Amino acid sequence: MASSIAWESEPVTVTANQALAAADAKGSGDRTEATEAEEFLRGMLAGRLVAATEVRREANSAGFSWATVRRAKKRLGIRATRRAESGDGLGGRGHWYWSLPSSPAP
Repeated sequence: MASSIAWESEPVTVTANQALAAADAKGSGDRTEATEAEEFLRGMLAGRLVAATEVRREANSAGFSWATVRRAKKRLGIRATRRAESGDGLGGRGHWYWSLPSSPAP
C-alpha cells in the first residue's frame, strides 16, 4: 500500500496543533489518546528509569502511536538520558533511558 495525498478544494482553517490534537482524540468522552498516553507514561516511569526501547515496545502493545508518545513525553517534561553500557556510550554501546522529572537523576 502506498501513501497518497487527496487535495481538498476548501482552504485549511485549523492550525497544525489543532490538527494533531484532533488526530490524538479517540472520541471516548473527555479522554483523548494524548491524555491516555500521558497516564501510560506516568505509570510506566513511576520512580524508575526505563529504556526507551522498552517504552516504545510497551506503547506499541498498548496501541499508542510513537508520535503520540513523544508528544506526551514533551508535555510531561520527561528526561531522556543516554547511559554507557561500555566505553563512552557513543555508537552502539549506549542506550537511552526515560524518567519522570520528579524521579532522581540517573
